[in-house]
Amino acid sequence: MYPTSQPQSPNRRSLGLYYSPALKSVTVRSKTKVYKQKIAVADTTTFATLISFAIKVQPPTGKQFVIRAADGALEYMPDDLVREVITGVEHTEIIVCIEDVGPPVNFDIPF
Repeated sequence: MYPTSQPQSPNRRSLGLYYSPALKSVTVRSKTKVYKQKIAVADTTTFATLISFAIKVQPPTGKQFVIRAADGALEYMPDDLVREVITGVEHTEIIVCIEDVGPPVNFDIPF
């Protein structure tokens, strides 16, 4: 091999660094329907903004959208930043369900 005047870039593995891909896109769907595929996400994208972009209607009175991981293992808070919660993949799917809003809780009544 011939000597070169340019420094060689270090190998990430030799430095002990692990590459974790940043989330680039999300597909929003229900159990039976895809609402939007491959929505590009930014650092400021929240689950609520994904839902409002993908689903153009509000839930019926007394109902709310619930956002879950595709495997159903996690439920996401609407105001959480998507890239902070979902890591290690470039694309993911989220499932949107509609649930009843529970009755109001009166914290003035002792348990």
